[in-house]
Amino acid sequence: MINNLLKAGLFYQLWRWFKPRSKFLITAFTIIVFTWIFHSEYTDYLAKSNSVEYLGISYFIKWAITIGVIFAFYIRETLSQRNILKSSTSKPEKKSVKPKKIDDTVDESDGFDKIRSKSHLESRADKLLNKMESKQ
Repeated sequence: MINNLLKAGLFYQLWRWFKPRSKFLITAFTIIVFTWIFHSEYTDYLAKSNSVEYLGISYFIKWAITIGVIFAFYIRETLSQRNILKSSTSKPEKKSVKPKKIDDTVDESDGFDKIRSKSHLESRADKLLNKMESKQ
């Protein structure tokens, strides 16, 4: 029972670590796998053609791409950790909200000057009720 809980907890923690990095990790893994597959195919081609002219360069390119992808992942993780630390240690700035000034002067040409002086405005329901009362 505890063994199953530990496994579930381990998988959950791995998923929490993997989820934000998933795009980059899948891309990096794909690049490395394709590089190794292409290199394997190239060495098979060189073996069948009895030519070893560019074999050393192919190994250099394979390992340069592999190490470059791993280095890029390391740099990305280092920078993201620094950004997380900076964001957690910096205090959020308090934004002060300034109240808007209310303009007490009324522009009489705004179209509402006819209803502004009324003490009670009728709603649509009031108008319907008045029409029904007047018909009866």
